[in-house]
Amino acid sequence: MKDLRYRTMPEIASQSIKRAILEGKIKPGEQLRQDALASRFGFSRSPIREALLCLEAAGLVTFEPHRGVTIPVLNVSELQEIFDLWILIEGKAAASGACNLTAADIENLKGLYKEMNDPDRDPADWIDLNKRFHEIIYHASAKRSFCRAISNLADRVDPYIRISIQDLLVRKSSQREHKAILSACRERDGKRGFRRLPRHTIAAFSGI
Repeated sequence: MKDLRYRTMPEIASQSIKRAILEGKIKPGEQLRQDALASRFGFSRSPIREALLCLEAAGLVTFEPHRGVTIPVLNVSELQEIFDLWILIEGKAAASGACNLTAADIENLKGLYKEMNDPDRDPADWIDLNKRFHEIIYHASAKRSFCRAISNLADRVDPYIRISIQDLLVRKSSQREHKAILSACRERDGKRGFRRLPRHTIAAFSGI
């Protein structure tokens, strides 16, 4: 079902800029000029300014003295901190989600797994499929705060994951983990889900 909720101009601008960041069209370290963003995305400067404040709250941009707005460049320690928190939350969401999956959820997971097995799949498409695979499990947990937190953490490291996923061997390794996760989900095994998803996320960090 489509989201029919009314969205303000700053919300639309925020989503447009966020999408460009996550897709790697705006890269870590890049400086963002409000007038250039307004021209690029077709907004006035006012909603762009509000959008950047929202993105700053989400950790996707930073306001720096004498430099303005930039996309943060995360060092290894910062990446480790984000992944540590992600793993902590993810295990609990996976444990509940694996137990609550419906038959339709399982079929969707199987379909996404099959699509990701295509070695000729465009890496950008593969990442979107991977996100949908994980989100099905998270959302089945009915832990909304957990889901929002995981989504925010994933967004912050997404540009770095996209670089590693360009390697076919990394995608193949990830698929082996997906197979084990799918097996746990089909058996509604929360304990295995609790172990498997965080292990999969640890592997993603190792590949960066």
